[in-house]
Amino acid sequence: MKNIYNNIDMIATFKVKNFLSFKEFQELSFVPSREKRFDEYCCVEVSKGVRLLRTALILGANASGKTNLLLALECLKDLATDAPSDKTKPVNVQSFLLDDASEFHPTIFDIEFYLAGEKYSYELVADKDRIYTETLNFYS
Repeated sequence: MKNIYNNIDMIATFKVKNFLSFKEFQELSFVPSREKRFDEYCCVEVSKGVRLLRTALILGANASGKTNLLLALECLKDLATDAPSDKTKPVNVQSFLLDDASEFHPTIFDIEFYLAGEKYSYELVADKDRIYTETLNFYS
């Protein structure tokens, strides 16, 4: 049977904690609300019975963290695809900047996404010196 979701790869949620201006978890979600009025235009089916928003807007006042959320997503991408092969080299993840205690706690990146109709979750825990854990889960 042909998988009709082969060309639909999308992020469902992205969360980050202890990164730049984010001390607690912040989330970017492409999961739609229960409102169905604009589903046809705003959503796409990524797996059987799972619909996600085609786009998202990040709104907020100046200096509220919009850019930092995108930098967190970029940092996760860089660490997941191009982590240093030399384990003694620092990974330079910048922890929450507005208190002294946060630098002693790792940053947590968490992303749920769909590839070819299959759901995955990936978590990466790191600080400025090293990656502590990487976890990839597959949901069938």
